[in-house]
Amino acid sequence: MKKLALIVAVALTAPQLIAQESTPTETPAPAKNGPTERYKNAINAFSNLPKETRIAFVKQKNEAGILFQNKRIFESLEATRELIDIFPDDPQVINLRGACYVELRDFPKAMEQFVLSKDITGPSLNVLFNMGEVAFVSRDWNKSIEIFKQALEIAPENALQMKRLVEFKILLSHIGLSNDGKLGADVRKSHAETVKAMSALYDYRDDSPFYYYANSALNYSLDNKEKGLQFLNKGRRVYSGSAQTLASWEDTMTEFGYIKSYYGDEQKPAVEE
Repeated sequence: MKKLALIVAVALTAPQLIAQESTPTETPAPAKNGPTERYKNAINAFSNLPKETRIAFVKQKNEAGILFQNKRIFESLEATRELIDIFPDDPQVINLRGACYVELRDFPKAMEQFVLSKDITGPSLNVLFNMGEVAFVSRDWNKSIEIFKQALEIAPENALQMKRLVEFKILLSHIGLSNDGKLGADVRKSHAETVKAMSALYDYRDDSPFYYYANSALNYSLDNKEKGLQFLNKGRRVYSGSAQTLASWEDTMTEFGYIKSYYGDEQKPAVEE
């Protein structure tokens, strides 16, 4: 099964939990307009639970996150069901359920969970990232672009790696649209021009792998596989000491179809080799 870059938890009752190695490490931004009324009500409702229930809930929630980290997805999903029965409005648990469904590649159910989490917390960066990721892996390129752009609008300045990764996913989504035979030639050309323009947004001095992976994707999209591989290998060498940072970019290229998956082809790649 391919690894997907997800931010697994939205903090409500416990410290932030980032569950996958491929997740960017910056602290996600809060909801754009502050906590929603539903979020405030959820906090109050949780505070009114008996102390013993709250302690047990947090313990089981952390255990569910560990199960997810250890790829025990069905067990993690079952643990979240039990948690929802105790307290249904914890966005951290709901977000984790969505992540479990993504791992099971049940993308409609995953999106339902992330939308529910967004309804509670408001449009926070981590929830929008997860929603965009589901659209991305579902090959819904227009929705992917729309949601990832929303994420960029509220991303804090210090979330550089996250912002660059989101921009890269937008670039790849435009490649997907440029290859969509259902679209007119002029529309496909417009998306291809957007790809070219986005690939030139940053140069090698940028503090992210964007330059290398964006230009690799651009050349693959132009069927220049040799040059695409050259940029890819340059990026791997430059960031060889930052495996956690690089993992998100590698996983994204794999999901899109430009890097062969060790887990087999679960769906048709965006671009045939």
